[in-house]
Amino acid sequence: MTEDDRLLKARTEGYRAKALLEDETLQAAFAAIKRTYAEKLLSTSVQQSAEREILYQAHRLVGEVENHLSMVLNNGKIAEAELNHLIRLNEPKQVWANVR
Repeated sequence: MTEDDRLLKARTEGYRAKALLEDETLQAAFAAIKRTYAEKLLSTSVQQSAEREILYQAHRLVGEVENHLSMVLNNGKIAEAELNHLIRLNEPKQVWANVR
């Protein structure tokens, strides 16, 4: 895979991540899952340490998915900036005659 292909792929993935992060249904699902895990976690007893650990990890995992999508989005923004820079470097330069 060439550098240009890598940048194009990262930019495309960034656009997709942005769409997911802005999707109201997905955001509502993340919030509902986190809320459910938090409520279950708080309703465990002292003796249920294994259950609490599982619920804690599950709650954190939802946040990790959101963080991963944010990183993909940011990588896409960087890739787009690099692509724009490469385009500007490859554009023909205009030569102006000396005007006196």
